[in-house]
Amino acid sequence: MSDTIKVFGIGLNKTGTTTLGRCMKILGYNHKSYDLELLKKHYEGRTDEVLKYAEKYDGFEDWPWPLLYKELDSRFPGSKFILTTRITPQKWYGSLVKHSERTGPTEARKLVYGYTDPHHKKNEHIRFYNKHNAEVRAYFHGRDSDFIELCWERGDGWEKLCRFLDKQNPDTLFPHANKSPGRLSTIKKKIVSFF
Repeated sequence: MSDTIKVFGIGLNKTGTTTLGRCMKILGYNHKSYDLELLKKHYEGRTDEVLKYAEKYDGFEDWPWPLLYKELDSRFPGSKFILTTRITPQKWYGSLVKHSERTGPTEARKLVYGYTDPHHKKNEHIRFYNKHNAEVRAYFHGRDSDFIELCWERGDGWEKLCRFLDKQNPDTLFPHANKSPGRLSTIKKKIVSFF
């Protein structure tokens, strides 16, 4: 196990978690992302096994980690917690819907949100998103050295992240992952494919 301070990404999926994961890898963290088996263990009441597993890594994002921030904070004192968010709850929901169109129904979605498919469940999902973010903010209130909220769409990037983690800004472009192409880019692709 590394002596590096653990960093937990605790934003919901589709809030830029993949981008955060890439940042952690670039910054040298031994990184663990989405794991369906660990998510299932958590919902089976075997959270202690998940926490034990977390001892092997020092950077985390995606399921099951956002659901366990209180337990992780207790188990690994001195850790850093990053809440990634979208510019609006509606943007987050739209991204969730697009992702579900690519992946189809998933067991993880059913476990976390209660539905395998977010279509026609906008209010329920936005309530979940807002509740999670509000509870995380309330839990970490006043703990600026342990907690930060980042939104890549608002321009947060290396400088804010590295200052929080007490790391040097890497000499590489910020790794925006899964970024939807802008409208102009989409139009250009359609024009090219037409000819």
